[in-house]
Amino acid sequence: MRPPLREAAVTVPPVPAEYAMPVWRILRDQLARHRADGAQIPPALAAWLDQLRAVALAQLIPLPDIPAPLPDISADCVYVSTDRVAGLLEVTDRHARRLMAEAGHRQPRRGLWRSQDAAALVAARKRR
Repeated sequence: MRPPLREAAVTVPPVPAEYAMPVWRILRDQLARHRADGAQIPPALAAWLDQLRAVALAQLIPLPDIPAPLPDISADCVYVSTDRVAGLLEVTDRHARRLMAEAGHRQPRRGLWRSQDAAALVAARKRR
């Protein structure tokens, strides 16, 4: 019979900052599965994971605020159809109507939107 294994003191090298996000994502997925099975993680490991997550999030570089190109709505048209707005937003007609309404825009005529309102919404959504 073999004697029980003793826990050896293992030193974990620090994760380089540029690898923190990929390592964090892998560990996050593993932890989700681990917790789904009802297991808990030790407090020291939880603290280390919090530090890894902080380093990973610090590596995210905010993108410069680049203005999005204006949507393809000609300036000479006064109204655009809901399906045109939906195509520009790459959503369904129903979702386009909801987005326009949530942005505070109203239909001047059934199925039509002011082109300026549509262009403003499309530009704002493309900047995201």
